[in-house]
Amino acid sequence: MRYQTQWVQFLFPSVYCKANSSTIYLTFDDGPHPIATPAALKILQRFNIQATFFFLGKNILQYPDLVREVAAAGHTIGNHGFSHSHLRFKRRSFIEKEITDTSSALCSIAERTTAMFRPPYGDISFSLLHAARSTQHKIVLWTRDTRDWFLPSEWTLQKYLQRTTREGDIILFHDNELTAARLNAYLPKAIESLSAQHFEFSPLSL
Repeated sequence: MRYQTQWVQFLFPSVYCKANSSTIYLTFDDGPHPIATPAALKILQRFNIQATFFFLGKNILQYPDLVREVAAAGHTIGNHGFSHSHLRFKRRSFIEKEITDTSSALCSIAERTTAMFRPPYGDISFSLLHAARSTQHKIVLWTRDTRDWFLPSEWTLQKYLQRTTREGDIILFHDNELTAARLNAYLPKAIESLSAQHFEFSPLSL
């Protein structure tokens, strides 16, 4: 993903792909989910790590107590759109509504706002850039994709992170239906592996 990220930053310099920091950032997409999100919270609490959750608006409305729990634990919450639609070929007005509807849901339930927007599937387009700018959001992607939704073996995921992770990397996980059954198995091992390399963890804050 690093090679692709370099091209994204070259073509779309306003997109935030990598932090200039000595820490690394664990991020979770697609939640809140009734099984995966509580599991991730317990694991993060065990390791005393704060992370960033990019929530879908429709899930914020369905699981408001989980949103409040994530916020109360001190994690950062970002905007992942309302419906998890592909946005690359959508009109600017559609994208703006995806962003603002999610922001409204987050504000009404957790009483907080966010300046971070991660488009589903990492879709980027000029319409999306304009929509993010007009809604005063910064587009946030990632440098390391664990592909945990694809259910790689725990060993494969662990070795991938050991081999590729660098300071400032933004690591993509998911708290959704596809990861709920195995998150308890692979996430602790991934964190232990990264901790063994003396990485420090922080939530994103833009």
